[in-house]
Amino acid sequence: MSDSKQEQFNVLTRQIIELVINECPVPVQITAETFELPKGEYQASGMIGFYKNTPQEEVLKCTLKWLEAENFIREKGGYYVATLQTLKLYNSVPAALTE
Repeated sequence: MSDSKQEQFNVLTRQIIELVINECPVPVQITAETFELPKGEYQASGMIGFYKNTPQEEVLKCTLKWLEAENFIREKGGYYVATLQTLKLYNSVPAALTE
């Protein structure tokens, strides 16, 4: 994946939207593995551990949050689905809803 965050955002947006439209109405889990992105790692600091995202994971996380905030996708429990707004943009609204 490109180094430019803007290019990463563009590529991930396209991949996410295509995925949720193709799977709609079934929600899909989206993680770094979904798009074969490098995964972060758990790091320990004394008695406390935490997960450190890779830069690519961070862009994915922020892209998902942005798409949700702008009402392109809906999230519940780590699973995502396309909204009607997105289906309309991509001419994917089921015929039963437009007749």
